[in-house]
Amino acid sequence: MPQHNAQQVQSRMEEARLHVDSNRARREQKPGILVNLLRLAIVVTGIVVTILMFTQIVIRYVFGFSIYGLEELMSFFAIWLYFMGAAHGSWDRGHISASLVDVITKPGRVQQSIRVLACLLTVIISTWMAVWAAQYLINSYKRKLMSLEVGISMVWVNSAMFIGLALMSLYFLIELLEEWKVLRGRV
Repeated sequence: MPQHNAQQVQSRMEEARLHVDSNRARREQKPGILVNLLRLAIVVTGIVVTILMFTQIVIRYVFGFSIYGLEELMSFFAIWLYFMGAAHGSWDRGHISASLVDVITKPGRVQQSIRVLACLLTVIISTWMAVWAAQYLINSYKRKLMSLEVGISMVWVNSAMFIGLALMSLYFLIELLEEWKVLRGRV
């Protein structure tokens, strides 16, 4: 009996490794222009946030004063950084998963069905959040909301949330379709 359990565990681990390998192979494909634009946005906003933070620290602690609005501006670039990074993580499938499905269930139809269900729920929730972000963006446009310190339009800031969540929904949908194809192949 223990040998049978060891074989089951080995089989489950092999199935999980194959799933990870298929995701790794997908990531190694040449990224499209959209992914390259995401990467560019992440690098640029990361550099801008770093420069602004360094500037604020040096001016505050070396010269003893602060530049009005610099922290607000830095937070706006950080919002873009976070949401573009989240979208890239969705494309890369590098997001954190606490799934025990591969360990608890046997490889096969049940396991793949649970993966498809998890992907479907992820698509529904991320799309729901993208709709909220779109409504928030439209509201900030209609009300002509401006930032308090710098005085720039909040549409620029709030569009990061919508774009990031919309891209996340798209990449989660692609993942759902790929998992669905695997399920159909096993039925």
